[in-house]
Amino acid sequence: MTTITSLSNELIDIILQQESIGIKDVVNFGSTCKRFLAVIDDDLLWHRKLFQRWPYLKKMYHKRIQDKEDIIFKEEVKASIKCRNNLRCHLTQMSDTFFNKNELADVDLVHCDTLFCPNMGAHIMSYYFVIDEILNILNMSPLSSECNLTHQYYSKKLLTYIQQRRLRDLWHEFISCPKEQQLLEQAATIVAQWYQPDKFIFYLDVEILLDNIAQQVLENLKNIHCNHPIFSISAEQFSFWKYNNIKDNQWSRKDEKQILDVLRIVLFDQLNFSSSPGPYPFNILGPKAEHILIDSVSCKL
Repeated sequence: MTTITSLSNELIDIILQQESIGIKDVVNFGSTCKRFLAVIDDDLLWHRKLFQRWPYLKKMYHKRIQDKEDIIFKEEVKASIKCRNNLRCHLTQMSDTFFNKNELADVDLVHCDTLFCPNMGAHIMSYYFVIDEILNILNMSPLSSECNLTHQYYSKKLLTYIQQRRLRDLWHEFISCPKEQQLLEQAATIVAQWYQPDKFIFYLDVEILLDNIAQQVLENLKNIHCNHPIFSISAEQFSFWKYNNIKDNQWSRKDEKQILDVLRIVLFDQLNFSSSPGPYPFNILGPKAEHILIDSVSCKL
């Protein structure tokens, strides 16, 4: 009878990489003997497990890789587990500390900054790990054996605090940039995250979607007005325009109108955008939020 001990290390590694096998399963497997402990000491395996567990973080890690960071994925997974455990300890402490307090102010939650602030010793990805775990806790069914209603109660309060605490830092970083580099889409992304603490909103996603719109406009413009002067612009100039606010108009009225006409075609005819049926509501979290928050608009693409 064939047992797992008779399989080669390579075959075991292939089995462990399957999506149905979680991080906890891999850790437990490695704890059974020295041979299996050596098998799971494979950074490619942990690379795959990390992205299976947090697929939306791929873009963040790819950016770190592009920035020439030396990433050890096994250590990243360890950091994620540590964040999870620290969060649950904080939630338990909050229950003990604030049992008789109905409302919590920011000052009550300052001690939680150590969970996600790199300048206070937290791992660089701790914010993402902590928010993910909070969302997991909040989305648990009350009927689940793992559900802790007390943790859910304090997770909801902590979620808003962490999101807004981090966004304040991002906002101060944003307004400290030269005005030429304070891009509207970056500000809109911060606002969208502020009003939707229960979502992950990445500026990288918004940037990609806006780039796609720009590319579609260029392609349509070339089909209709192939001699437009925009096609003589260098890639370096386009890059400068992308990352800087431009005060001066670059085009004649005729050229400008051609771009705007094509932009309308792309947005309203091809991408099915629609204008707001009326004035924006005072509360942007109302039923017309899709007309305002940039991530909701980008979901249409």
